[in-house]
Amino acid sequence: VKVIIEMDCLSDYETAKASEIVVNCGAKFLKTGTGWLNTKLNFKKINQIMEIVGDSIGIKVAGGIRTVDDFNSLLELGVTRMGINKDSAIQIVSQLQTSNR
Repeated sequence: VKVIIEMDCLSDYETAKASEIVVNCGAKFLKTGTGWLNTKLNFKKINQIMEIVGDSIGIKVAGGIRTVDDFNSLLELGVTRMGINKDSAIQIVSQLQTSNR
């Protein structure tokens, strides 16, 4: 089971409580949002979620992932899946190709 919380619509307290509920209900993944909100990547909230869930469940970040640096930073945090739209995925791959030349 994957549970989606729309973290950018929640306060820090609500994000923490929602994360606890997701872990305690036995879900395998917590997804940070639907990816349909036009928001920026919120590392503060992702860090908050990671501190609560640890490695007990997988984390899928959706929305706002636009660069190779974003992608790498999320990997370093322990994010296990990323929701990236087509345009952003093309941009990230292009950045990787340019940096490997």
